[in-house]
Amino acid sequence: MTRARQELYFIGVKKKYGGRYPFDLLESLPDLQAGQLLGPAKPQVKKAAPPRPGEEVTLLRWPVAPSLQVVERAEFHPEALRRGKFLHEVLAEVEWVSADPQAAVQQALARLNYPPEKLSPLEQEIVERLPAWLSTPPLQEYFLPRPERRVWREKEVCDEEGHLFRLDRVVVDPERVVVIDFKSGAGQSEPPAARDTVKRQMAKYLSLVGQLFPEKKAEALVVYFDDGFWEVYR
Repeated sequence: MTRARQELYFIGVKKKYGGRYPFDLLESLPDLQAGQLLGPAKPQVKKAAPPRPGEEVTLLRWPVAPSLQVVERAEFHPEALRRGKFLHEVLAEVEWVSADPQAAVQQALARLNYPPEKLSPLEQEIVERLPAWLSTPPLQEYFLPRPERRVWREKEVCDEEGHLFRLDRVVVDPERVVVIDFKSGAGQSEPPAARDTVKRQMAKYLSLVGQLFPEKKAEALVVYFDDGFWEVYR
């Protein structure tokens, strides 16, 4: 977007029923008002055509420049993001793990077209540790095939307000449904604020699967990759 010296024009059409973008966004900003343009007067331009019935044209202005306040500093760790992304990609390709967890991981890499010889040191470290991690209780149970058991991987679900959530793994049994969230970090060393965020996240996931399967008992399992820490939420 060009930095305007005196005036910045937003062009949109207000319709009688909906279609208020970008006005609905702009009007939510502080100090934004409709009124006369700022700056020196400009020659009026003759309109090519009047607004159609049900439409109107509104000019918006800022008497003062809007200000944004940073309420919390977010730390950015590129390596941690890459680890988490790769871990989730591989786990999304693992449907079941029976006798050979290492074979299940290698098959997932093949489906992702990740040749072992081209993996980065970061990716190789995850691949080497994954088989043992998948064989650790309680996670191991939810990768075993069972009669009438179904599994969703990277399942996208919307809540009643239209917000989209991606559930890492959902295991559906005849009487119970378990939503599993994979974390690439270490759970025991997480600060209290991060733990509170996880609790709210799991409460939301429980609400979502509870609405999808109201007749089943719902549980949420959080499993951390780095230290093997896990928690169950009900």
